Amino acid sequence: MIDEHAIGERYRALAGELNERQRRLWAGAEAISHGPGGQAAVIRATGLAAMTVASGMREVRDAEHLPSGRVRRAGAGRKALTETDPKLLGALQKLVADE
Repeated sequence: MIDEHAIGERYRALAGELNERQRRLWAGAEAISHGPGGQAAVIRATGLAAMTVASGMREVRDAEHLPSGRVRRAGAGRKALTETDPKLLGALQKLVADE
């Protein structure tokens, strides 16, 4: 039987110190270490998204390493606001210039 309470305690002890990538890798390694049912137990104990745990498991198993200093692979994450709203930079500059 998997001790979900212990998993949750370990996660809460580390969660504040982990970045997105570290959290994913920890969750994946924790799930793998428990064998069958480990993924579901980690999801229930931590409240992390199933995709986060599954991605972490895949990264741990495949030894998929990101370049040093990266948390996400290139191209992942949000686009810059200046890309999604081309008028933003001009509007901000005008706002500051009016002061």
